[in-house]
Amino acid sequence: MFKKSFFLITCVVLVIVGFLNAVYMIHKTGSFPYPSGFLTIDSKYYLAGMISILKNGDFLALKDLYHSPGYQLYLALLASIIGIKANFIITVKIISLILFAITSSMLFLTVRRMTCLNVALLTTAFFSMSVKWHTYISIIQPEVLLGFLGMSIIFLSPSCSIDRSIKSSLHLLLLGLLSATICMIQVRFLLIIPCMMMIIIIKKPLVKNFKNKIIAVLTFLIPVLAIIGGWSVYQSERLKKPVLIQTNSKFRLELAYNLNSTGKAFPYPEIKKPVGFNLIRERPDKFIWLLKERFLYLWDLKKDRWYLGNPFSLYFQTSFKPGNYDRSLYTILFFLFLIGIIFRTLADLNTRTWTNFIPFLILMVHFSGPLLVFSSSRFIIPALPLVSFYQAFALWQILQYMKKLLNKTIPDL
Repeated sequence: MFKKSFFLITCVVLVIVGFLNAVYMIHKTGSFPYPSGFLTIDSKYYLAGMISILKNGDFLALKDLYHSPGYQLYLALLASIIGIKANFIITVKIISLILFAITSSMLFLTVRRMTCLNVALLTTAFFSMSVKWHTYISIIQPEVLLGFLGMSIIFLSPSCSIDRSIKSSLHLLLLGLLSATICMIQVRFLLIIPCMMMIIIIKKPLVKNFKNKIIAVLTFLIPVLAIIGGWSVYQSERLKKPVLIQTNSKFRLELAYNLNSTGKAFPYPEIKKPVGFNLIRERPDKFIWLLKERFLYLWDLKKDRWYLGNPFSLYFQTSFKPGNYDRSLYTILFFLFLIGIIFRTLADLNTRTWTNFIPFLILMVHFSGPLLVFSSSRFIIPALPLVSFYQAFALWQILQYMKKLLNKTIPDL
């Protein structure tokens, strides 16, 4: 009984500490859009886009379609509701803090549904202590919003139905709306649309009610086509060139695949031929090297411009300061994640519970953009709720194994 109470209290304390650290970061940064110079990132472009929308009174005529149109629209919508006041930036940060709390709650309920209470508690504690989330809550950046939307899709997906009732249709329309919104914020999430279509189709029973599944997929696609399709067609007509949510897709591809590409998102390299698919065809060794570099940047095994240091630096040093053992720490965390993926997949294959594969599928969508285009330590932030789950699951399995081992080796007295 004491051990169970101690475990529960420890997890709850960690959740509270994590939440308080996020509040502290908001307090520390105040009305500044970012906490430190190197974390300016794209805040100025988002705020400029928001002001332009409000000034022109037109949510469709964005001047900047390169920097996350969806996030510019999100800020403009908030500003039109609450007004641009002296405390507007703080209000946006408080909303991000609320999204952090809701994401934590959805994560707990999702993991509790998939596993057990202890793993759910440990997962929530892991995620709540995420310094990256605490930091980006206090930045005018879309990472926290993306994480919230991704977790919302995972939370709602298992309960979707294909029975053609009004409730089921509204559920599917909501999933379509969330999927379209996350794509509008970052075009790299477009793969979530075919992923969700597959989730609906493979819903048990696999063969029966196939007609209902097709209708369910079409229902899901209604807001996707209306929002993404409508937006892209309108912008293409307005700019007199093809646009899929954002502009300069060709430029991004050339940045990602040319002889000077480094795998990281910034600074931009000087483009040197061959570029794009020609580089992949002519220099497969360079392509493989880029995949390796992007993997290292994504997992903080290599430092990029937005590297925050080890996860404990803010707690004990109240600063972004790399340490001597950062790489070792992040290597351990990655292998903990990898062990969790393996253990969880084996368990799901054994039970054949299709809904338990949803987090894994959405996680692959999170990783596809950074690994296939260019990467950064901040690109993993929206996926951290899921990463925390697999790390916590691995740690719990290891602890259970050690407990069994000790019980076998220590004789009763």
